[in-house]
Amino acid sequence: MSSVGFTLLEMLIVLAIISVIIGIVVVNQRSFDNSIILSTTAYDVALSIREAEAYGFAGRGVTGGGGVVSFPVSYGTGIDFNIATNNTYTLFADTYTSPSSVPCYPSSSTGPSNSPAQKTGDCVFEPPPLDVTLSTFNINNGITISKIDDSAGTSLSKLDIVFARGEVTNKMSATQSGGGTLAPNPPSFTTAHIELASSDKAAHACITVTTANIISVDQGTCP
Repeated sequence: MSSVGFTLLEMLIVLAIISVIIGIVVVNQRSFDNSIILSTTAYDVALSIREAEAYGFAGRGVTGGGGVVSFPVSYGTGIDFNIATNNTYTLFADTYTSPSSVPCYPSSSTGPSNSPAQKTGDCVFEPPPLDVTLSTFNINNGITISKIDDSAGTSLSKLDIVFARGEVTNKMSATQSGGGTLAPNPPSFTTAHIELASSDKAAHACITVTTANIISVDQGTCP
């Protein structure tokens, strides 16, 4: 009477095949998880920009000296992205008076002093105490800001987007990676891209913002 069974070699081959299949499933699942987390984070960043828009157009108050809260129409609300701190971004009140001879808001030279047209900010995030930091957002799960650029493909190291009451469009200003600045008035560019990368740098998402307040999120690298 003969018995039928598996040889040790056959069992090792089957185990090897099962191990390969499990490895492929785990890697694909991890890649899928990273893609979902990255997409969710990109939409969170886009919502933060919308938050700045809502506060700016509504004239959100800021806390001044002595904890006093005021609601001046002259303050816009902005959001700051900086490659140097690529896992955080900042929501700020644009309270610093523009030192430039070319103001960020040309309309501020006319009209009553308490009108929405009177805005004193320079449309650039200046570290406190010049501007007021409203919130600092952390980008988690190893996701980072991998690139910032404008519609011409100019690499930017810093991007500020400011929304203010009485203004139809937002004000964008930036610092170029190679040096030099892009001023908001007259606008040097009308579209900016913020690219996020997953922790393993295998997946990317692109947030596009225009001066017409159009914000979109796309999967993949920025154009």
